[in-house]
Amino acid sequence: MRHGLALWLAVTLCFGVAGAPSARAQARPQVVVDQGTDVESLDPMFTQARFSDNVMLTMFETLVTRDSRMHYEPRLAVSWRAVSPTVWQFKLRKGVRFHDGEPFTAEAVRYTINRLYDPALKAPSFLKGFVKYDRVDIVDDYTVNIVTKEPSPLMLEWLVYFYMMAPKYYSSTTEAQAALHPVGTGPYVFKEWVHDDHVTVSANPNYWGPKPAIRTIVFRPVPEAGTRVADLLSGAADIIANVPPDQINRINASPIAGVKTVEGGRDIFIGMRTDRPPFNDVRVRQAMNYAVDVDAILKSILSGKGRRMATLVNAYADPAVKAYPYDPTKAKALLAEAGWKPQNGALVKDGQPFSVTLDTPVGRYISDKEIAEATASYLQAVGVQVKVNPLAWPVYSKKMFEDVNPADMYLLGLGSSFDGQDEIRYVEKDFGYNPTFWNNAEFEKQYDALNHTVDAGQRTRILYRLQEIVHDDAPLIFLYKQTDYYGVNKRLVWTPRADELIILENASVTR
Repeated sequence: MRHGLALWLAVTLCFGVAGAPSARAQARPQVVVDQGTDVESLDPMFTQARFSDNVMLTMFETLVTRDSRMHYEPRLAVSWRAVSPTVWQFKLRKGVRFHDGEPFTAEAVRYTINRLYDPALKAPSFLKGFVKYDRVDIVDDYTVNIVTKEPSPLMLEWLVYFYMMAPKYYSSTTEAQAALHPVGTGPYVFKEWVHDDHVTVSANPNYWGPKPAIRTIVFRPVPEAGTRVADLLSGAADIIANVPPDQINRINASPIAGVKTVEGGRDIFIGMRTDRPPFNDVRVRQAMNYAVDVDAILKSILSGKGRRMATLVNAYADPAVKAYPYDPTKAKALLAEAGWKPQNGALVKDGQPFSVTLDTPVGRYISDKEIAEATASYLQAVGVQVKVNPLAWPVYSKKMFEDVNPADMYLLGLGSSFDGQDEIRYVEKDFGYNPTFWNNAEFEKQYDALNHTVDAGQRTRILYRLQEIVHDDAPLIFLYKQTDYYGVNKRLVWTPRADELIILENASVTR
């Protein structure tokens, strides 16, 4: 964990709640959410996954958000406009205060963005890749201009996950303290983090917007799907994420819970290290795609749920780009063409066996370890020796995104922004979540053109070309787009979203 978090087993801190709760507050219920893993940090600039966003969004707010239809809508910004191709102006909401009483103003926007880009902070590069940031100009206390070095069509998407932070508090605290003691403007305030056990937040009595009906939310990291299901069926959890499809009927048959389904946008794939043998050869990468029967994997492990992936994008998908068919004969032919010859049931080239390691998280995605193992079995059938290496998410993510030392292959799932460009960016060379080290000159040229194009028709044509390049050069084994299943206690009134955010500020409990 960052900033020595592994040394902390329990941390308790309260902000903004003085005295005993009112009778009305005491009557409001508690909701427990079981997720696959713990938050990486309570400093939002050091979180990089959706399960952490679920926790952050209770305590922090962004300038811009998306509704359940994935349309942008105001939050801490009440309006915005592009003043020029490199200047976006935002009008800010008045009367908002951070949990410690500090007012939210334009200075908070400038401080928050500058904090991300402060080289001394060493924040992960995930957010930095959206825009080429220059500066924030304060027009007045409630108007800011965000200035970029080049046109930034992803500005609004960037701000959807950019949590505003209290300038006085965060400038006067250490990085280690900031990772443990969050202060935002959100509908809930931080109460407690017991590392690897739970995070608890309580309703903010001074919140600027509608007061939440649910007083307390507890987020628990529960990697094992069977344990999450048992929690739900016993009433110990109100929401569980990533329900295995083979447990859907069991949950729906219970008297206290049911399964809610949503067509998500998360792309599940296996990345390949293209910067070194054997995956620096496009023929080998294409062979890996032909070798895997993804439809059979979906049927056997996910009960046929999930959509076969042809292209990374969910919006503006090129209909001409088709998924790789299962063709082990073609896979073997491409491997032979690349110099890999069968020898005693394995493939050998220049005296070296085709032997690789496949890292996979455990509990982060639906049946992730099982998907990795099934993929490995298909690769082994064409002579590739694969060692599957299951890792807990904190270990996996550190290896992938901090140490930047992924294995030869790795299973990963990236959530959709439903805008095309941000999704195709997954394989752009500077993207923080792209440890394939793939660097295709034509792709980079076209992506740069997309960044500088505002015409809708031309942007779609460029996006189509980018999808073709990624498909043909194949830095990934394209698996599937995940369908999301949530186990939900029948007492809870809540609807899941396509972006996997578990937002409970408008939820309620019926009994």
